[in-house]
Amino acid sequence: TSNIIEKDGELYFIDFGLAYNSHTIEDKATDVLVLKKMLKSTHWRYFDDIWNAFKKEYADAAVLKKTEDIEKRARYAEH
Repeated sequence: TSNIIEKDGELYFIDFGLAYNSHTIEDKATDVLVLKKMLKSTHWRYFDDIWNAFKKEYADAAVLKKTEDIEKRARYAEH
């Protein structure tokens, strides 16, 4: 993916569009949703495995729940 850099076995996500740092659940969930959409569009063959691994390792259940809520707000959401 074009916005991920690997260095010494660690992955770093790069997003030059972020103008501020936020710790709100809504903002974090929005970022997670952007990640999900990017993975689905660019790595669709591996999406299910990658997304399931991400959800398993992601520590904040409230952010994942809010991500689902935001996704359902879309006009053409997949349910």
